[in-house]
Amino acid sequence: MRQIACPEDIELGVSFSGYDRNPRIRAMVFHPRGGSYPRGTFFCDDGFFHADVDLAFAAVRCSGWRSFNEDVPFSEFAWASPAQVRVLGALLFCQTFDGAWIRLYPVIGPELVLGANDLDLTEPATVQMIKERLLLSIKNLHVLPRISRVPLNLLSEPYHLLDQDIAMDRFLPSYRRIDPANFVLMRGLQALVKSDMLGRHQEFGEESVIAAFISLDASFSLVQRKLKLEGNANPSAYDAARWLHRNFYEPFGHEPPGELERYFEEFYDSRISTLHPGNRFGDYPFSPTMWDDAIHLRSQLRQIFLFLVHGMHFKDFDDAVDDYRARQNLPRVPRHSSRA
Repeated sequence: MRQIACPEDIELGVSFSGYDRNPRIRAMVFHPRGGSYPRGTFFCDDGFFHADVDLAFAAVRCSGWRSFNEDVPFSEFAWASPAQVRVLGALLFCQTFDGAWIRLYPVIGPELVLGANDLDLTEPATVQMIKERLLLSIKNLHVLPRISRVPLNLLSEPYHLLDQDIAMDRFLPSYRRIDPANFVLMRGLQALVKSDMLGRHQEFGEESVIAAFISLDASFSLVQRKLKLEGNANPSAYDAARWLHRNFYEPFGHEPPGELERYFEEFYDSRISTLHPGNRFGDYPFSPTMWDDAIHLRSQLRQIFLFLVHGMHFKDFDDAVDDYRARQNLPRVPRHSSRA
């Protein structure tokens, strides 16, 4: 891989195609507004994520969506490439059961492409070089409007960095296990990130809940597919509710679902009423939801996606089960960190 002498040697361009089949180094920068980022540099197979007091960003070498499926439809909202979504998901999976929340706020705008495609993304020196190049583009105010640069408002406030209560040892294995060809999983992960982003703005609270509902539907589809692989030819919403109880609620001692209960039953009516202003429950001038809906779904769905991707719980889940049962004077149960 080529070594570069200074940050200025890296060409910074903009690509408006999320469907490019050619691998290129793409940079995604994150906004300090509302974000909580793991401090440090964390490498994956195709690049890295880095966050310090100056800047949070990821750089990965990857192609676009049509490298996995030529029939992927065009969208003006395909704001992240497959490898970038894998980075986002892997970061979310580093959040622990009762630990600090990892909240991501990627800057959605022109896709920044590094012209030096032969950079060695495994070298710490490359991380610093790319960081300096991105910072230079922010500070260079005397450029033509169409010249590529990182938005100036990224310097508006300090980054909130996390040093503890997160499990960054999951980053690389999570990145490897997130299948970019699993489009339902990829859509669900993006929707979780979008829910967090929208939730930082009071006026978009309803949209934050809607994004969580999209992620909920993605998780339901993935659970159904898993049940089919296990021999259930036509899994129902009740079957999915039983799967959810068996893997997440039963260890805490909760009662099993009733015979008519559906997957995330408590959100069914509000989801229908939110997405369909005129529905069988009545007509609504606004979304019949609360902030807690988005918060609860985001917490639960992150854990479900983690379990589906890895096929197991991690120690933080087992510890939470033990702590809860001890407080309720319930007997301990066997550890659940085995593969599903």
